[in-house]
Amino acid sequence: MKKIIHFFVVILFLYGIISWFLIPYFFKKGDEFVLSDARSFVADNKNIFIYSRFYSAVNVYDTFGKFIASFPIKGYKGEEKLYLTQNNELAIAHPSDFSDRVTFYYSKDGKFLREDYLPIKDTINRDNQYYSVPLVCYKLYRKQNNKDVLILKQSYWKTLLTPPFSLLIGFFILFPTVFFEKLVFKD
Repeated sequence: MKKIIHFFVVILFLYGIISWFLIPYFFKKGDEFVLSDARSFVADNKNIFIYSRFYSAVNVYDTFGKFIASFPIKGYKGEEKLYLTQNNELAIAHPSDFSDRVTFYYSKDGKFLREDYLPIKDTINRDNQYYSVPLVCYKLYRKQNNKDVLILKQSYWKTLLTPPFSLLIGFFILFPTVFFEKLVFKD
């Protein structure tokens, strides 16, 4: 019994590690990225842009939640956010005014435009009709006639089988199993 537990724990832990390092490389430009760690989103009158920090990518959806495209972007993998500028550009920037922070600018179709060390000041306020719930399963809602309309919801399985949750699941299985094993199988 002890060897069977070891086998399954090792397999699940290895899956978590492998998926952490390899799955981001399986996605190609245009594939839909999992939004389990989505940092922020912006919306205009035609599209919704959601920034995924782990994959350093932006998913593009129409206003009804249908996936259109995705594109990789430069980012810090930190606390940066996605902004929409008055020049109709997407900007990835840290939400502080530190002068050492780089802001990356992209067109709405994913073409890299430039980088700048000045804090962005010409952003458009996000339309308050949209709001997101970025828990384990990413959900995006729109306020319509005083009701919440679900626009986008990613499946729990898709979220749990990809990083960063796959590695966390591996750790959550590894450590309790080792603790449980020490209590039950005393040598």
